[in-house]
Amino acid sequence: MPQSKPYKNKPDYDPGRFRYPIAFVKTTTVKNPSGGTSVTPVTVFSTKSIMLPVKDGAQAEIELGASNLNGDQYFVIRSGGSNTPDKAMRIEYDGKKYKIVAIIVQGQPQKYWKILSIKTD
Repeated sequence: MPQSKPYKNKPDYDPGRFRYPIAFVKTTTVKNPSGGTSVTPVTVFSTKSIMLPVKDGAQAEIELGASNLNGDQYFVIRSGGSNTPDKAMRIEYDGKKYKIVAIIVQGQPQKYWKILSIKTD
């Protein structure tokens, strides 16, 4: 009988599933030539992702305010490089905007970020 590992935390996603282009946008304050300031959205980085639906009845998702009825999503992206998502950013996909409410590390060592997001418009 094969020896099983004490835990399995190695999600492997088919590379072909990373096909949804998303952008991580952060709002920054920019000085105007006239001396004033304006708030401007700036794209921090773009990547391709997997989109997964929010499951009905999952306690953690309910506590964070996510629901599949509202069009809320999980976006899964590859980790690595200098592009790191944070909760101060929002995700834009296909003209829709999503607020990031949770970033879950997946894989051992870390391979992916699974990002729970709530649709804002």
